[in-house]
Amino acid sequence: MTYPEFEKDQALQEAAAEYTAKFGGRFGGEEPGVRLVYAPDDEDTAYTPPDGATADRVLRDFQSGKPLPELWPELEYDPDLLY
Repeated sequence: MTYPEFEKDQALQEAAAEYTAKFGGRFGGEEPGVRLVYAPDDEDTAYTPPDGATADRVLRDFQSGKPLPELWPELEYDPDLLY
């Protein structure tokens, strides 16, 4: 799931707003890159949907009632990449 896809999908936007109201954090785009990223308020890490995740999968994850860090892998930091 890319951040531009996320931005264009009204259902995802609404579900993300409900998710952040419950769990906090924020959604954004990977820098550099275009993947959707979730950053919890109280952590120094970020999470991204699994490779190949569709909008339907991301919507189900938002609506599951579970924190995304339980469902999504941690975004791997590349020390050789200039962020």
